[in-house]
Amino acid sequence: MFLNKNNKLVFHKLIEEIKGSFLNNIIKKHATEYRTQHFDTKSHLFSMLYFNIRGCKSLRELDSETWSNLKLKRLINAPSVS
Repeated sequence: MFLNKNNKLVFHKLIEEIKGSFLNNIIKKHATEYRTQHFDTKSHLFSMLYFNIRGCKSLRELDSETWSNLKLKRLINAPSVS
C-alpha cells in the first residue's frame, strides 16, 4: 500500500498540532526523556502515528520506509532493526 497525498497531509497536520510547547510540556512533566539514548519520545510518537496511518504490518516495513524517505528519516530518529 502506497501512502497517498491525503495520508501525507493528515500525518503532517497531526505532527504540526502535536509539535511545540504542548509535547515539550508533557515530556518534562512525565520525564519521558530520562535515560534515552537514541529513540526519544517525539520519534516514538511520530513513528507510531506514521505506522498507524500508513497501515504498516511490521516494524521491518516501517524501518525500510523510514530509511528510504529522507524527510521521514529526519523526523523519525528510529533505531535500525537488527
